[in-house]
Amino acid sequence: MAKLITLTPSEFKSIITECTKLALNKAKDFFYYPKYPIINEAKSYGGAFKVKNLGDIVSTKDKCLVSEGIDWDIPHADKGGIIVFSTDVNAVELSKNKLVNFIKQKFATFANRIGATKKIDTIANNHELVGWTIGHYLDGRYRAKNGKNFGENSLSVELVGISEDKLIKIAEDICAVFQQECVLVKSYSTGRIMFVNPD
Repeated sequence: MAKLITLTPSEFKSIITECTKLALNKAKDFFYYPKYPIINEAKSYGGAFKVKNLGDIVSTKDKCLVSEGIDWDIPHADKGGIIVFSTDVNAVELSKNKLVNFIKQKFATFANRIGATKKIDTIANNHELVGWTIGHYLDGRYRAKNGKNFGENSLSVELVGISEDKLIKIAEDICAVFQQECVLVKSYSTGRIMFVNPD
């Protein structure tokens, strides 16, 4: 036979508070809090369709649903992504002296351009990547955190079959090795676009 337990209001409140804390701590496992702000994050249900590239909802004139344009095949979680970055060193201060800084930036830019493939290969080997592609130079335009606009040559590196976390770690390494303030990353797994820095 079940025994009836009597609780005071303060005991009942402490039990509810404790259960709420446990539930909230467990809920944290289900939510993803990114380290970097997401540029293209959906703000609505309809926006999620655009961000996730799910296609349009197609209906007839009498509003009968024909197709949602959604591929129901479950995507692989580790799709990879693309990293776009500059080989020009101009947003990072390499010396307090303006003339020395200018000269060091030009030499660093030259070293980045002639050694880009080797640097990318070294990063790829450090992360034990199986395959990657290096895109040709693009004429990119960027606004640095200090508000200056820069027009410069950019490379793209496409990586397939890695998680978003590993993609971000590789982007941080590229950012540090190429002496960049930040690099642009798009994750194929989540569709998120973000600026990543080595800090």
